Amino acid sequence: MAIEGSNGVEGEYDDAQGRDVPRNWAELRVIVENPGSVPLSIYDVGLFHSVTDDNERSAVVVSLRNVENSWSWTPQEGSKQHEDKWSGPKLPAEIPALGVLEWKIKDPTTRGYGDDFSWQGYAERYRAGRSPRRALSKERSSRIEP
Repeated sequence: MAIEGSNGVEGEYDDAQGRDVPRNWAELRVIVENPGSVPLSIYDVGLFHSVTDDNERSAVVVSLRNVENSWSWTPQEGSKQHEDKWSGPKLPAEIPALGVLEWKIKDPTTRGYGDDFSWQGYAERYRAGRSPRRALSKERSSRIEP
């Protein structure tokens, strides 16, 4: 599994200033590969950020499977809101033997967390009769450094 990023700066119209102002944008891609000889079922994919505080340790997770828990709106598959936030195969997804699938988590999804978050991609594999198994990417990517 891997996470890759791309970013840039674009102009966004600001009513208060009456002109375009620069704004950072980012797109993170979670790429899941099946190196095995049998198909693999993916239950969930998303972004994971570990937060260590003086008093506690927690995690911020952007889950595509549970978008209603991660975001304040619930996009319908194929809707404009859905296209603006993420793209990729519908979950659960099956990766054929030696196959690869990719999900794109687009700018509005991570913008609220700030540019300095170091995200890891994750995927949860479906296991019949047991809870899904989570795997994290070894790579990390932020909004400002692809």
